[in-house]
Amino acid sequence: MTEWLDLAAARVVGFVNAIAIDHKAHTYEEKVQAFAESPTGAIGLELALPLL
Repeated sequence: MTEWLDLAAARVVGFVNAIAIDHKAHTYEEKVQAFAESPTGAIGLELALPLL
């Protein structure tokens, strides 16, 4: 939790100008594979931002 508070404080005072995620789009075929065979990754900013 401390890291999140530090990041939030840095953002408020202007020390952090941007927060980015590394998103890679996948094809339909990659998305419908069984979980164990599917490519790694998360679903976008709506999931990444709360993790910060």
